[in-house]
Amino acid sequence: MKKPFSADAIKLWAIGAMLIDHIGWLFLPIEGPLGLVSHLIGRTTIPIMCLGIAEGYRFSHDRRRYALRLLLFALLSHLPFVYFETGSIPSDLPSLLLSLQSTSVFWSLFLALLALELQGKAGTSAWIKVLGTIGLCALSVFGDWYFFPVLWAGIFHRQRENPTKMARLFALTALPLVLSYPLAFRLTSPDSPLPLWTFFQAGLFLAIPLLLGQNGRRIRSKVLKWSLYAFYPAHLLVLGFLKHLFS
Repeated sequence: MKKPFSADAIKLWAIGAMLIDHIGWLFLPIEGPLGLVSHLIGRTTIPIMCLGIAEGYRFSHDRRRYALRLLLFALLSHLPFVYFETGSIPSDLPSLLLSLQSTSVFWSLFLALLALELQGKAGTSAWIKVLGTIGLCALSVFGDWYFFPVLWAGIFHRQRENPTKMARLFALTALPLVLSYPLAFRLTSPDSPLPLWTFFQAGLFLAIPLLLGQNGRRIRSKVLKWSLYAFYPAHLLVLGFLKHLFS
């Protein structure tokens, strides 16, 4: 079956979905239909990012430069991420260090790439690979989406020749996240009807057709590549400013 989506097309979709999601968090109540829809759409972003890491690992001509680029944007995105989340920027060293307990998704994506590099390293014992991957997962809890990018990038890389199995494993590992909000609501409000908004993480499953329909074709444009990277911290700064302006 012909795959209809180019790699660039689904990356642009991910950018648009992320923007819709973040606008929803700032300006739309999650209990309302528009808020719910914005977050369902937004959940499609992170699986596409993880697929990008798996493909970047596979096709990059210089993985070290690729990893350094991810680390650079993890550093550049931290203060915009904090500003978007809190409405303020740390003004001294103690508050800056405290803010590092929660940082952007670029940190998790950087560690996902390191995990792929470790797992693919010839001559490294299985125990070192396992313990190293666990350590990278532990470090990723400081980033947005925690250890899931490490897990999903690994699935997308190892199962790239078996799309059906890849989709099943992704859905299986996403299911606990999808069910976490309904279960938390039920535990805290056992007598209340379960609201529809608690299932917003089910939007992760909407990414599966995009993942399976990607044909790998891309425009090798440095302008497009750097624009996609730069959009992340830039849009966080703009939305953070709008949040401050209208609060």
